[in-house]
Amino acid sequence: MTRTRQPRKLEDFRPLFPAEEKVLQELDTGHVTVLGDGTLPPPDAGPDRRLRARFVRWCALGAGDGWRVHETGLRVQGALIVSDGQADPATGSKETAGLDLEGCKLEHDLGFLACRFEDAPLLRSARLAGLFLNRSALPGLWIEGLSTTGGVYLRDGNVEGWTRLLGARIGGDLDFSGATLRNVGDKALSGDGLIAAGGVYLRGVTIDGEARLPAAQVGEVDCEDAVFRNKGGKALNCNRITTTRGIVLRGAIVVGEASFFGARIRGTLDCENAILRNEGGNALSADSLSTTGDVVLSGVTSEGSVRLLGARIGGDVVCARVTLQNKGGKALSGDGFSIAGAFFWREGASADGAMDLTAAEIGVLDDDPACWPGASDLLLDRCRYGAFTGKGIDGEARIRWLGLQDPSKYGKDFWPQPWEHCAKVLREMGHPEDARLVLIDKERRQRADRRRRLEVRLEAARVRLRLARASAREVRSVISTFGERFKSMAKESGRDADLFEASVRRAPAIRDFLQARDLPNGAAPLTAHREEAARRLGLAPDHALAAAAPIPGLWLALNAARFWDAVTGATIAYGRRPLRAAWWLLGLWLFGAFWFWGAYEMGSMKPANALVLRSAEWVGCAEPPQRQTACYLETDQGKSYPEFNALIYAADVLVPVVEIEQQAHWTPDEDKRWGAWFFRPLMYAKIILGWALSLLAVAGFSGLVKSD
Repeated sequence: MTRTRQPRKLEDFRPLFPAEEKVLQELDTGHVTVLGDGTLPPPDAGPDRRLRARFVRWCALGAGDGWRVHETGLRVQGALIVSDGQADPATGSKETAGLDLEGCKLEHDLGFLACRFEDAPLLRSARLAGLFLNRSALPGLWIEGLSTTGGVYLRDGNVEGWTRLLGARIGGDLDFSGATLRNVGDKALSGDGLIAAGGVYLRGVTIDGEARLPAAQVGEVDCEDAVFRNKGGKALNCNRITTTRGIVLRGAIVVGEASFFGARIRGTLDCENAILRNEGGNALSADSLSTTGDVVLSGVTSEGSVRLLGARIGGDVVCARVTLQNKGGKALSGDGFSIAGAFFWREGASADGAMDLTAAEIGVLDDDPACWPGASDLLLDRCRYGAFTGKGIDGEARIRWLGLQDPSKYGKDFWPQPWEHCAKVLREMGHPEDARLVLIDKERRQRADRRRRLEVRLEAARVRLRLARASAREVRSVISTFGERFKSMAKESGRDADLFEASVRRAPAIRDFLQARDLPNGAAPLTAHREEAARRLGLAPDHALAAAAPIPGLWLALNAARFWDAVTGATIAYGRRPLRAAWWLLGLWLFGAFWFWGAYEMGSMKPANALVLRSAEWVGCAEPPQRQTACYLETDQGKSYPEFNALIYAADVLVPVVEIEQQAHWTPDEDKRWGAWFFRPLMYAKIILGWALSLLAVAGFSGLVKSD
């Protein structure tokens, strides 16, 4: 870069302004030279406050002609630093018009306190001890590549333009606390690749425009009570930043996106009581974040999505009193994140939008089930956690929590893993009965989901059959009906709607038919096309229609599933409570005992021995009004016959694996009216039910009926 000649002698600056005379006289004292009352001068300040930029440069570089700068450096307060340089003749750049110390090496500090600069000071690639610009007003600050052994300070300052710190190397702190940086719609602070041995302090700053610290390496970033505004873009960009102590965003207001993608934080990300606003976008983006400490979101109010996809949190994620708002989208995206400690979701935490914890790994879940989002707004597929430590550890509360999921809303089938994992955690915590309740509800929902898919396929098959049978004139009406049903189904479940559409369009015969739906000349070409399609399928036309829409098979499968699910649910809780079959057996036993006792008292039971029924004693007792059975038992032969016991008889009939010999000696008398149409069918029904319940109990114990 070609530069204009800089003055080298004091004589080149004469006559001096009164302010310059004062600076020159105090140059070697090490004191701060205070001009005027020491406050920020107005833009039109007089000679007693005015310093020429090239004069300041001459002093900063050590002066000469018998004058020297003190070892502590050049320190001025209350000055108006006017530009007396010229634009670079090679590039036309006006960067050199103001204070130009680009590439200069200084062994001391530069201090401009409460000073006003007409043009942005240029310290690109300069080296100095420290830079102090507290309470100063600047139209920009170009210090990219700056190297300091101390800090850079702009406390309570004001920059109306671009502050550039790209690649700066700061041996101390970068402290802009209380400053205002404004460059609306563009970059206000650029600290890409910044390295600071100390911290970056932006406490109470107001930044209009993007504040950038990507790939910076710093001790900490403290933005407590700061205000960042860049609506529609990134307001705070700390992507891939590395810190050794943490990041503080406590009480900050961020209008735009706060981005921490790929950040590496040795410490805590503290956003307590922050307000994050980026409606319709990402309010906080921390994908692939890595911390050794906590992520604190307590008291946060967010308008937009909070993203922690793939984050690795070494401590806790604290979401007490948090309010996340992203209606119609995801309020919290934690897909694949890992939390070594606890995930706190309690104390009035709320989310207006979906909470996505898909494939998350959580050490401990400390939550209040009442704080979770509304129905269908929770995603827990493949989410894993070690224990529950908050409220609602019982099975019913966990079922309500798990029931907030609606996979069909996201085009997915039922997710069994969240239920299985929740039951596993409850069981390991010593709550086996609560775990069983969760698994029973999981079975009920999973089976209902299977039946719903069969219902959708059956409905689609019926539509396909209607299409196949329709004449050319009827096709449009059928397709219109199909379209209306598809739209209605899509509102309820996108997954069902997709399955419905795919099933309707699947069969080759129907595809051929749909291609011919616009053929001219009525139904004749359509019929010919249909027959040709059937011929290619190798089937008769009627069989081709059946192959295209297998309604009987789907109807049988659906109703078989309904029957099986109802039976296994009522009897053994889908295999989760096989002993429930014993209660059914007990009820049937007592029920049967009552009716078989009544049958015996009514004379509707008879010996089951053919020799007895042909004996003279039995035949002789057939005359009314006496009851034949009672009469026979009073005979000498009858007294030796096994006595009837209704309880034992009912058990003998009901339990297939036990032979108590009552059923071998007694049977309902089909010659009696009640015996023929009630008691004998009752006996057969009890035998069948006994076998069925016993087999179901065995299947439940063996796990054959579970959906694992």
